[in-house]
Amino acid sequence: MKSSTIFLLTLFSEFLFSQQPQLYLEGTKTTSFYHGFEKQLLEPLTANTKDSWEISSNNVYSGDYSLIGLTPTTGVFTFNLEIIVPPGEWIFSFYTYKSPSHTATFGILGESSHRIYNESWAKKSLILTEGSNEIIWTYGITSVAARELQDLSAIPAFGLDELTLTSSNGSVLRIEDGTEKEGRVLVSDDYGNATWRNLDALLGSGSKQIKDADNPIRLESIQKKSLDTTRRTYAGIATFDKNGDAKVRLPATYHEKDTIVSYQITAVGQSNPNLYIREEVRRRYFIIGGGTVDRKVSWQVIVDPCKDPDLSPSKVERIK
Repeated sequence: MKSSTIFLLTLFSEFLFSQQPQLYLEGTKTTSFYHGFEKQLLEPLTANTKDSWEISSNNVYSGDYSLIGLTPTTGVFTFNLEIIVPPGEWIFSFYTYKSPSHTATFGILGESSHRIYNESWAKKSLILTEGSNEIIWTYGITSVAARELQDLSAIPAFGLDELTLTSSNGSVLRIEDGTEKEGRVLVSDDYGNATWRNLDALLGSGSKQIKDADNPIRLESIQKKSLDTTRRTYAGIATFDKNGDAKVRLPATYHEKDTIVSYQITAVGQSNPNLYIREEVRRRYFIIGGGTVDRKVSWQVIVDPCKDPDLSPSKVERIK
């Protein structure tokens, strides 16, 4: 097995102890429970009107709550969900139903939609491609005559529950080792064999030196002596889609209340003076516009963090 990049979607890390340290890659099914409405929140879904839905415990497929679409008097109601899909083959599935006097569809935005006929909970699925996929559900009344024939005020028009994202070729990373200790790193060869190595053995002695670095994910372990800046820098390379946009997701260490100090973008491989920030950071995402499909762009975002408890004035003295 040659060197490759491994995407880990979630789900667990399993540590077993043995005499020989090994690194295993297991082909298996990986499922992410995307949203079950158990927190009684619509997010991350969005609706075209707040009066079109409620989180209900009266009719659920699993758990305690489901999303219920209320009976529309006119027009079409919609729900949307954006999913960023990693490389590989992924299937998005959910359970849904509609009432007899309503129409309902689902699909990927910009592609053909699928009708929902079932009047009780049934599973539906979509195959998603790598990148951004926007799922859309719609429902509405079949006709004015249908409304006149029935009292629809007590009939939920639409139901949605148990949204999942599943990979049939995902991999689970499992480390088996009884010798991992502080100051060691796990080194893998081209064939996937892994061993724990001392830093001195890897770097040698003399001019090479490793200094303590801050890990923003584990604030309790940060050891700051003095700082001349508290800013963080996020950087990477993104690829433009067919619309000339590149959607970038910042790491989980970014907080919505962080202050954006600057954006920097540079075309890769070919000059492009038309690049610009089409949408600023919102919910950890921002969009670079003005690109060419399949071309790459190097980006950098500098922020002032708002919630680093280790940066309070009583703990840090800035260097002037």
